[in-house]
Amino acid sequence: MKNTTILALLASTMIASAAGAQTKTTAPVLNFYGNVDAAVQNYDNGVDSLIRAGDGGLSTSRLGFKGNSPDLGGIQFNFQLEGGLKANTATLGSTTTTGQVFAREAFVGVSGSAGEVRLGTTDLSMAGEIDTLSWQFGNFSNMPVNGAAIEIGTDASNVIKYISPSIGGFSIQAGYAGNSSTATTDAKADTTSGSLTYATGAAKLGVGYATKQATTSVGETDAKSIGGSYDFGAFSLGAAYVYGDNSATGDVKSTANVFSARMPLDKNGLVAHAVYAMAK
Repeated sequence: MKNTTILALLASTMIASAAGAQTKTTAPVLNFYGNVDAAVQNYDNGVDSLIRAGDGGLSTSRLGFKGNSPDLGGIQFNFQLEGGLKANTATLGSTTTTGQVFAREAFVGVSGSAGEVRLGTTDLSMAGEIDTLSWQFGNFSNMPVNGAAIEIGTDASNVIKYISPSIGGFSIQAGYAGNSSTATTDAKADTTSGSLTYATGAAKLGVGYATKQATTSVGETDAKSIGGSYDFGAFSLGAAYVYGDNSATGDVKSTANVFSARMPLDKNGLVAHAVYAMAK
């Protein structure tokens, strides 16, 4: 409890001081960022049809804050608060859990030469890249197996996470979430996840693993993945293979193969993606 209180006070102090950041290079840093994805949809369910405004067509709309303290003798404290946004309904935060505003990221951490430790709600082992291990698009939740894919490094609550520094191109991330569902009636919902990546020049390779406990062995889920990508300059290619038991109601082994290509179209960030995936 004392450690939790100390971290909370540090985070509060850092946010307050960052808001009044000075121009010194040692001043705290506070960044406000976001993304709003809106579109026009032609909806037709076979009975009724209509044209309506929509959001989240290409990416998840979001608003967030992140920052860090000054360098305190080789150690820095940092934080991130990020919530999903729905422009159509002017909703910020989770649409399913009341009061959960920063459902995407909400952590405070400390970093130094030995790596970084994070506490809060966050990815267990770098979901944005390890999900597909191709560093090119989305995440594995967009490729559901048995209707509910377990991501490699999925967002979870009550996370304790470690991120190693890059040593010879190798980097490790490991995370543990005790009772990750946050349900008081589900004492066995611990999730453990880890990843090992290697980057050299234009090539990236990685492996990942995640497992989630349950009250019975049938309800336990897990996933293993391996993949990589190579940047040829004008375009890059990636591939990944994911294997695991993603069914909470039976012992069902599932696989997914993902192949992707990414081509920059200009110097301002416009990119074309092509994805081919098979799930069985």
